[in-house]
Amino acid sequence: MSSESRQPIETTSEDDLSITSAGSAPVDESVQDTGPAEKQIRVLNLLPGSGDDPIRCEIFDNQSIEEIAGKYLALSYCAGDYRNTMEITVNNRVFNAFASLGEALRRIRLTEDFLQGRPHLVWTDQICINQSDKSERSHQVMQMRAIYQNSGRVMVWLGPQGDKESLNFLMNHYDNITMIFDSVNKRKNLEENDSVSEHSGDGASEDLHREPVVNSSADGSAAGSPEVTMEAVTSVFAASLLERIEDEEFVAGWKSLGDIASSQWWSRAWICQEIIVAHTATIMCGPAAMDWKQFTTVWPLMKEALPIFLQAFLDKGSYEHLLIPILQECPWISNFPRISLILKTQDAWAKSDKRDIKRLLEASRSCQVTDPRDRIYAFLGLADPDYMIDPDYEVWNTLADTFTYTCKRIILFEQSLDILRYSQETERTLGNDLPSWVPDWSSENPSRHDVQFRASADCKSTAAFIKGPLGSPDRCLRVQCLIIDQVANHNTLGNRGGSDRDLDTTKREWISILERHVRNKRPIKSSNVTDDFMATIWQDSGIDTEEGDLLGLIKNPDKLILDSQRKYLAKQTLSGDWRYFISPKGFMGLAKFRAQATDKICILLGASVPFVLRKVDDHYLLVGEAYIRGLMGGEAIIMMQKEEVKVETIDIW
Repeated sequence: MSSESRQPIETTSEDDLSITSAGSAPVDESVQDTGPAEKQIRVLNLLPGSGDDPIRCEIFDNQSIEEIAGKYLALSYCAGDYRNTMEITVNNRVFNAFASLGEALRRIRLTEDFLQGRPHLVWTDQICINQSDKSERSHQVMQMRAIYQNSGRVMVWLGPQGDKESLNFLMNHYDNITMIFDSVNKRKNLEENDSVSEHSGDGASEDLHREPVVNSSADGSAAGSPEVTMEAVTSVFAASLLERIEDEEFVAGWKSLGDIASSQWWSRAWICQEIIVAHTATIMCGPAAMDWKQFTTVWPLMKEALPIFLQAFLDKGSYEHLLIPILQECPWISNFPRISLILKTQDAWAKSDKRDIKRLLEASRSCQVTDPRDRIYAFLGLADPDYMIDPDYEVWNTLADTFTYTCKRIILFEQSLDILRYSQETERTLGNDLPSWVPDWSSENPSRHDVQFRASADCKSTAAFIKGPLGSPDRCLRVQCLIIDQVANHNTLGNRGGSDRDLDTTKREWISILERHVRNKRPIKSSNVTDDFMATIWQDSGIDTEEGDLLGLIKNPDKLILDSQRKYLAKQTLSGDWRYFISPKGFMGLAKFRAQATDKICILLGASVPFVLRKVDDHYLLVGEAYIRGLMGGEAIIMMQKEEVKVETIDIW
């Protein structure tokens, strides 16, 4: 795009504006591509119309984002089936837009501002980016964060499904929640005032212990206001829901939530960036609309209150009530975790300035994308720019190339090898096209990696990247490591757990491996094998072990699950993709399910956990991370300093 005219493109002949199929932008053929340093975009001027009138608009070219900041709407929608199109008019020429885009523009025409005659400048990707120009597309993707961040408002279009009831139902509960916040807050103030009065004569400190709190304002905007506990509000809110259980409109309202939760918009990869960076946003579903901040207040409370409300409802014996199948059987409830993930990501992004891209990419596994490379590119605007990952939509840039380059940039920027913890999917979609050390973000089988350790102490990664198989560049990862031991002997490696295997069977088998090892007086690096075994199953998750003996554990395997938290952690391990082992030198641990007895236990310098590697000819393959009792806190570095192990340089393909 040039920097000359800032007026609508004037169409004077057939050749001035190309008529394109869905997915390409109808831009003037004489317009030049934007230079990398230029922050210019196209915007649409949405022309007046009512009801089902055809969509008419004109393009304003070469608009500086800074100059039009706050003066345009940025549209966030799901394209849906690309074969489902709607004819709209752009600069007096027909353009085949996605049907969902046409519906969204038609809905924007119904907003109050538009009906009052105010101009509507709109940015939308399908028309404002020349999708057929790979270079422009890559450049505009780099500006996506700025586009949504500088818009006057982001307009979220969930789809035409449903009626006003869906969002109105939430709006009514938002008003209810606001009153509950105020009520609970007043009660809390009275209790605190009474407490201060009782202790004032004793000179007690007024800095009373407080529970975790949230702002009393439902949308968090009332700065300096008193604070109340979320648990208290949820409890009162759940009770208020029970009071309306016989209200037909209330029952219909719950059913209408399906219009919101079942929208394909929630599964799009791009929405995280589009909604998270927005200063203000409106969510639209059918003819109804709601402020995004209000939605993010009421939805989490609805989710938290639902099981409390449902249990109390069932306790009353109301099994035949119309609401039961709506709450228990509706498929849209399965979308609740996805919605919660988006809200949590938004909250975490707002509170942190580190912008760790690994967590963002983990969220991309469950997203829907048209171009699989967007599992990376859709999240770049939320990550630290110093990762220096640039979008490249050229055809020769394969998905495997994209994932490999991204992993390389993460390792170099973080000086850490912890990204390797993400490259152990149960099923890798790209198979052998991807190096073993590179995460396959197209796989929907993420691994558990939420506990932080210090296996290599404070060592930084000094990784290098060299030619791999068949001379492919940067496919081989060269690292420094400490090879500690092999994984196991032939009879000290347990079978994989898993949901298809009885937990009790796995539990008893793993205990028997330990019992047999101790009975045969094999080496074991443990002062209390029972405590260490239980700590291994719980993976050092901050739970104190119980004093006990191995015989007692053999007789009572349920000692592993003495309370609900232990039960959850033990189930995570026993039903997951782990294998229990005892190494020849006596290290007790857990390895990923692909591990074999002859694989190597390694501490990679710059990684927070041990890894299991497999030697193949003159190189290694990454098998997966491991939990090894006695090697999670930097002990291997002390072994190195004592010259018990030595640093080796190895290549991982």
